[in-house]
Amino acid sequence: MTLSVVFKGIEGIVLSADSRLTVQAQTGSISFYDNATKIFALPGQRHCGVITAGSSTIPIQSQSRSLTSHLLEFSEVINPLGKLSVEDLSNELNRFVTRVWHISGQPQQTLNLAVVGFDASCSSGRVFSLIFPAASQPTELNKGEFGLTTFGEDGFVWTLIRGINVRLLNDIKNIVARSGSGELETAVNSATQGFSYFPPISSLPLRDAVDLTRFLIETTSLLQKFLVLTQTVGGPVKSATITAQEGFNWVS
Repeated sequence: MTLSVVFKGIEGIVLSADSRLTVQAQTGSISFYDNATKIFALPGQRHCGVITAGSSTIPIQSQSRSLTSHLLEFSEVINPLGKLSVEDLSNELNRFVTRVWHISGQPQQTLNLAVVGFDASCSSGRVFSLIFPAASQPTELNKGEFGLTTFGEDGFVWTLIRGINVRLLNDIKNIVARSGSGELETAVNSATQGFSYFPPISSLPLRDAVDLTRFLIETTSLLQKFLVLTQTVGGPVKSATITAQEGFNWVS
């Protein structure tokens, strides 16, 4: 698993991810490697980027191939198509990975991909989520507005920002919804708002957005060190930005 964060703000888009690769042997032993690549720039598509969480390999013909190698192959497949819109690129990647998934015998892992970037006609950027094997089509997130999106081990992130465990909050809302009491649901929403520490997404400068995403990942990694669980978030945090003017750039 991993923790990947996408920030879509006023000055551009930030992608940040940890670099831990967790490998579990058939014996049950677990090894960690802290140099995994989870953010990708695609040749010929400088206005876009891809970020991942979940499985880092897809087995083909009894051998595991890294996601990096699959994306290099994908870049060659789409090269004749020229520059694509963010949505078209998401659809092409969805078709490519779906085909690979079927060839591999539909492994039991879960793979989350997000295609993010700018179209010439969209000043706020676009973020499309692809989930394998569950989703059949890419889903656009925060359409027409700014927002913060997380993938992977994000439980602590949203507990920190919202002031309450989001999974617990959703369970409460589901129970309230089944009870048919609209007033009670409104009361739950109102009561939890005072605990939120949500950052000002729409006005945060790009460099501060980079610092925020890195803080959320690094804090999660530090917290896992003190808990009795598998430390699936770790290693150096890597970041990149995408702006309408400059396209994809790594953050040093």
